[in-house]
Amino acid sequence: MIRWLSNLRERGLGTRSATLLAAMAAAGLLAAPVAWHVEGRNGLAAALTAGLACLTGSGFALVAGEPFRAAGRVLPGMLLGMIFRMGVPLATAVVFYGRSGGLASPGFPCYLVFFFEIGLLIEVFLSLPVAARRPRRAEGSDNIVSSTE
Repeated sequence: MIRWLSNLRERGLGTRSATLLAAMAAAGLLAAPVAWHVEGRNGLAAALTAGLACLTGSGFALVAGEPFRAAGRVLPGMLLGMIFRMGVPLATAVVFYGRSGGLASPGFPCYLVFFFEIGLLIEVFLSLPVAARRPRRAEGSDNIVSSTE
């Protein structure tokens, strides 16, 4: 399982973006029944809006950091991605803060924090480059063993 997860980081941008989308959709499936039960239709709309804002921010961060990831310069890519990762959800929160009605529900900031944490975890994991694998040595030998065995 861990090997499968680490192989995701070796994939292209499209596969990593689809993984981010799938993880955020799974988080949405967890949040939707809670939002419906606690606040009804308005809670569901608030959870959906928070999820979409965080998905958009994390997606932009993944794309923005890609050129830096390919060049092996992770820190500038993470810093640039942080602008999108935090900026889009924060702007969404500011827009809905002063409004009254469904999306200004008390649960909206909670949904925003929930989806932000999921997006942060997945996007940062997928943005990190894969460490170079060192060849293994056979026990008691100086011969290098192929890593495909």
